[in-house]
Amino acid sequence: MRERRPRQLSQRQAALLLLIPFLATYVLFLVYPFFRGVWISLHDWNLLAVAFNPDAKDFVGLRNYERVMWGSNIEWGFAAPLWQGLGLIGLALTAFLHRTGRVSRFNAIAMGVVSLLLVVLPGFHPGEGGRWYDRRFWPTVGNTMLFVGLTVPGVTISALLLAATALASVTLWALGGSTIGRFASRRPVRLALNCSLSLLLLFSAYQLSGLGQQF
Repeated sequence: MRERRPRQLSQRQAALLLLIPFLATYVLFLVYPFFRGVWISLHDWNLLAVAFNPDAKDFVGLRNYERVMWGSNIEWGFAAPLWQGLGLIGLALTAFLHRTGRVSRFNAIAMGVVSLLLVVLPGFHPGEGGRWYDRRFWPTVGNTMLFVGLTVPGVTISALLLAATALASVTLWALGGSTIGRFASRRPVRLALNCSLSLLLLFSAYQLSGLGQQF
């Protein structure tokens, strides 16, 4: 009798087999909690009361979002000329780039949506005698956007500088027999390269740790 060889998995089957643990963890700890949180937000939900009585909740729809994001006597106008001006410039730039064929339709739609949001959202403000129901929500959103806008470019630039410095160090090391390599092998040059690399590493760690967002 011929000995049966164990069946070998195809590349697709092996990939799916390796993806199953990740997908299970992803769904269990990210996807399900997200949709569960959305479902909870549509109810008047008291955690302690629901823990003892699962029926102790009332469906309120979008009322919680209205209480957080809206207010009384809300009007629209050019209340934030800086942000709305940037949005108008973005719309004009998007139309120009799309008409000249420099960006695809998908990118133009994405840029247009972001620019339109910059024009529309900052324009809402309480009118005479009006107020926000939650005065902390929109300032928190604005601060978050400001922190992200300041820290993400810093992390990106520091990472690019770190990569460039590391690449230069490796290249100079590889050119050890050349004139450039002999110049790079000098102690002052090596010291300068090592100091630059160390400073960039420290700056990257500072940015990635989130400490830079506090200042």
